[in-house]
Amino acid sequence: MHRSLLLLAGLLPLGCQSGSPGSPPSPAGIPVESRAEWFFGSPIGGPAQTLAASAQVGVPWTLEVEAFAMPGPSEAGGEALTPRVSMVADPRRSNPILPAARVLARGRWYDPATEWKHADRSPVRTERVALYAGQCFRLVMQAEGLPYEIALHVQRTQGAARGFFLTLSAREDQVPIEFLQLAEPWSPETGAVAIVLDLGEAQTTTLGVVLRPWNPAPGDPEFDAAKTRSRTQDSTQAAFSLTLPDRTEPQSRFLAEAVDRLRQGPDRSILYSIASEVQAPHAQDWILICTDDQLANLIGELGKGTGRRVLSDQPGRLSRNLEACSLRQAARSLQTESLRDVALAYLIRQAGQLAFYPDVLVELVERAETTAELNARLAAENRIFLEDSGRSARLRAFEWLQTQGLEPKGYDPLSRSSQRQAALERWREALDQGTSQ
Repeated sequence: MHRSLLLLAGLLPLGCQSGSPGSPPSPAGIPVESRAEWFFGSPIGGPAQTLAASAQVGVPWTLEVEAFAMPGPSEAGGEALTPRVSMVADPRRSNPILPAARVLARGRWYDPATEWKHADRSPVRTERVALYAGQCFRLVMQAEGLPYEIALHVQRTQGAARGFFLTLSAREDQVPIEFLQLAEPWSPETGAVAIVLDLGEAQTTTLGVVLRPWNPAPGDPEFDAAKTRSRTQDSTQAAFSLTLPDRTEPQSRFLAEAVDRLRQGPDRSILYSIASEVQAPHAQDWILICTDDQLANLIGELGKGTGRRVLSDQPGRLSRNLEACSLRQAARSLQTESLRDVALAYLIRQAGQLAFYPDVLVELVERAETTAELNARLAAENRIFLEDSGRSARLRAFEWLQTQGLEPKGYDPLSRSSQRQAALERWREALDQGTSQ
C-alpha cells in the first residue's frame, strides 16, 4: 500500500468550490471562515482534463468530515500527531524538508474520535464527500485572530487500495508555509478519527476535524448531491505546471522569521534549518553535536553586531558567518578535556589534517570572506600536507580531499616518496595545462 503522500497541495489552483465561504461562529464564539474544494488530478500535477473526463465512472468512495473551532488548547488525550508524520515541508525554501513542524507542531490524533471530548460542540462545517478515483477534497478553515489558514487535504489515489491519504497544510497570505504528510492512509472501515491542532503562539485556538464513515444507500438524495459536487468542475481547466516562485524574497522571509524565533531562545532545530537553507554544511554538523551551552554561544556570536535584515537579506554572508563561528568554536573546544574528543572528530571530518593545527585553522577562517573562499583555503592547506613526512598527516589530508572530490589522481599517500612526488608533479602539470587552455 502507498505509504507516501504527494506534497505541496496548497500550491495548486483548485477546481470547483462547493458552497460559499462564510463566517459562522462556533459555540465558543470563534468566527471561522471555511470552504470546501474538489478537483480531479494530483496535488502536484493539479487538475487534469483527461483524468477528469475518464475518472467519473464507477462508485465513488464516501466519507463525512466535520470541522470544529474553540478557544484555548485542546483537552488532554489521544496521541501526538508527530509519530504519524512521514514528512514536514516548507515549500518557500530551496531545501524544503524541515526537521520538525513549526506552525502545525501541536497536533493530536484521536482514534477513535470519541476520545476527543467535543460532544458539546457544534461543527462549524459538515461535508458529506464522494470521491472518485484520482480525486482530491480539501477543507479550508481560517479562524479569526490567526494569520494563516489551515487545510485538510483528503486524496483518493488511482489504483490504491481502500483508504484516503491525508495532508495538513498552513498558508499565510496565500503562500504555503508548511505541510504535514501523514504516513498511513485512513480507512473508513476502521471507524471515525479526529485530528486536533492547537494554534497560535499561546495556543489560543483549537481547530479540529473529525473524519467519519458515511454509507449512503443507492438513490439517497444526499448521495446524489455529493456526487454532483464532486463532478462539478471546470472541465477545460489545463493541467497545472509546477513552477516555484523566485526564491530570493520567500527565502528572506523565512530567514527573518527564523532569526526572530532564535532571539526568543536557543532552538537547535531552527538553527539547523537556517544552516540548511543557506548551505552551510560545516555548521550543520556542528549544530547537531554541540552542547546546549555551545549552541547558545553560537547563536549569540552569530548575531553579534549584525541586524536582522542583514542576516535575512544576505544568505551568503549568513552562510559564511555560520561556518566560521562553528569551526572557530570547535577549535576552541579542543582546549577543554571533556569536549576534546568530539571536537577533534568533527574537525578531522570538516578540515582534514588542519584539525591538528587549530591556530592555523582559526586564522584561515578569519581571512576567508565567503564560504567558497573558506573551502578553497581548506583544500589548499590539505594539499600542502600531501608532501608531509608523516604518514598519518598525508593520509588524513588525502582522505579529506577525496571526500571533496579534489584528490590528485594517481596519488597514494602510503607509497614511496619518489612515487608520491611523481604523482603530484603530473597532477600539477595537468592543472597548469587546464588553466592555460
